Amino acid sequence: MTLNDLQNKILAKIDKTGFPLKLRLSKYINDEGYLVANKEYYVNFDEGKGRELDLRELRNYLIVNEGAKS
Repeated sequence: MTLNDLQNKILAKIDKTGFPLKLRLSKYINDEGYLVANKEYYVNFDEGKGRELDLRELRNYLIVNEGAKS
């Protein structure tokens, strides 16, 4: 087996997972102006276990009320 054959087999296995889709989705969301965090860790206090989010998106907005009195 050549190195190229091995690389193709590895890529084929990875392509069967959700990882390539997650990368494409992360790029799309980032291109739309969001901050994207992959594999965000958090603690689920109800279960007392650590968990992982695949994607976390954040976008900050500044809301200005021009009619408000100072």
